[in-house]
Amino acid sequence: MEIRGQSVLLLGYGREGQTTHRFLRSRYPALKVAIADQAAVTPIPEDPTAPCFCGPDYLSRAAEFDTIIHSPGMVMERILPAGLRHKVKLTTATNLFFSLCPGKIVAVTGTKGKSTTSSLIATLLSGISSDVRFAGNIGKPMLSYLEGAKPETLFVLELSSFQLQDIHYSPQVAVLLNIVPEHLDHHGSYEAYATAKTAITRFQNENDVLIHSLEYSRLRELTKTSRAQRLCYSSNQHPAACCWIDHDQLTCDHGSIIKRTEISLRGTGNIQNILAAVSCALHFKVPIRTIAEKLKAFQPLEHRLELVGEFKGIRFVNDSLATIPEALANALSAYTGEVDTVIAGGYDRGLNLSGTGPAILASGARNLILFPDTGPQIWQAVCACGGGERLRNFPVQAMEEAVRIAYTVTAPGKVCLMSPASSSFNLFKDYRDRGDKFKDSVRRLGAG
Repeated sequence: MEIRGQSVLLLGYGREGQTTHRFLRSRYPALKVAIADQAAVTPIPEDPTAPCFCGPDYLSRAAEFDTIIHSPGMVMERILPAGLRHKVKLTTATNLFFSLCPGKIVAVTGTKGKSTTSSLIATLLSGISSDVRFAGNIGKPMLSYLEGAKPETLFVLELSSFQLQDIHYSPQVAVLLNIVPEHLDHHGSYEAYATAKTAITRFQNENDVLIHSLEYSRLRELTKTSRAQRLCYSSNQHPAACCWIDHDQLTCDHGSIIKRTEISLRGTGNIQNILAAVSCALHFKVPIRTIAEKLKAFQPLEHRLELVGEFKGIRFVNDSLATIPEALANALSAYTGEVDTVIAGGYDRGLNLSGTGPAILASGARNLILFPDTGPQIWQAVCACGGGERLRNFPVQAMEEAVRIAYTVTAPGKVCLMSPASSSFNLFKDYRDRGDKFKDSVRRLGAG
């Protein structure tokens, strides 16, 4: 359904483009496949003679193809002329996956918490199925998970706004976490970003399920046209909630499931992630005892409130994926009264950082170690709420410098939290690179 004609142009040849190439070559050997990329690329070994159009004129032959499969995040209105867009079939690897998937799909999106929630869901569903496959915007591209899938296979997908902005399908179960401003440099406005996110429910019907929190009225407004059945949760008891927190007990209609303190995930954001995952598990009728056992064993994912360890009496926490102000506030709430040093700042994507000031001040932290470009904005936010005299500000340019200062100024028994509230692309390759450099510096300097 997603491929028209006998010729396909892969627009963008990163990891997903290469995976799509392998998939097409194995499934449709007669299909003519070519590559277009601004950078110089080499075709996969399985198809070494595939035509490559690279450099400034990489789109010069695009009109010769019946179908164009483009990489996530590409906005075709900015890349292809209108006449060509109407002539060819435009699609993505995500659409290809949905059109061919034989099993049931649970998909998760939202601004933060996608990876933790989808990983939790996959873990909980493994209690009732031996064939649960976790894919999407984490790890390998999703097309590589289709091999051997059956109607009873359960797919759990983490989907980004880039993957959803051109979607033609919706999952049978959609989990929509809170949506706050992010990627505005790409989408142009919060409204466009939210439209991309809520596309996860756009094609659902009355037999499908939409899971979301009752605490974010904006979510209900954004999804008011959804035809799916709603399954909702709340951090407080609510008559319309299928699960909630009651006096530190994770609870559902069937009774108490587990004590909140028995789950290693910390912070208010993770409460929402846990409730979303449990709602999904209840929909699939995972036994309460199984839910409790798997929640108790679940550990935080890398770069998400990840405890690196205790060195020289200081606990170091890596929260490199905290690329928005709300994530920093959540991280501070997870360690209330324990944080002495905050490492923050990064690439400026035009987000409003004024909220970082009150959150940092309320945490009781004494030291701020700040990277460019947003470091000065965060310090200005702290000063605006009266924290300029109470906190010490250390501008830095490199991760080792930041960690060395942290070892010098952080009180023993306290926490040094690296939670940037900003993207990473000015000084680091990505959030993983930033988090890995933090952990490496912590361990290396801590051993010295």
